[in-house]
Amino acid sequence: MAGHQKNIGYVAYLIVLLYGFYGQNDQRISATIGTTQKTMKRLGRIYQPVIYGDVGRAFLRRGFGTETSEKEKEVNQAAWSRLLSLLSAGQIKN
Repeated sequence: MAGHQKNIGYVAYLIVLLYGFYGQNDQRISATIGTTQKTMKRLGRIYQPVIYGDVGRAFLRRGFGTETSEKEKEVNQAAWSRLLSLLSAGQIKN
C-alpha cells in the first residue's frame, strides 16, 4: 500500500473501501500514492486518498497538541470533518 511499494501485491486482497488521510510533507507515503491509485483502479478497488497540504505524518494526532501550528489545527479539523462525514454517510461501517 502507500508507503510500502514492495507490498503492492497485497492490494489484490483488499475487499474494503480505502480512504487515505495523508500529510503532503510525508514523502515516504505521498511518493507511492500514484502507484497505489493505478493498482487499485486496475483491480476495481476503491481508493480515495486526500493529501493535506503543508503537514507531515501524524498530523491527525499532532493537531490536538498544545504546540500545534494554526495550519496543523486547520488541516486536522478538515481531515476529522472528512472522516466524520464518511461515517455519517454510511461509507465506513464498524
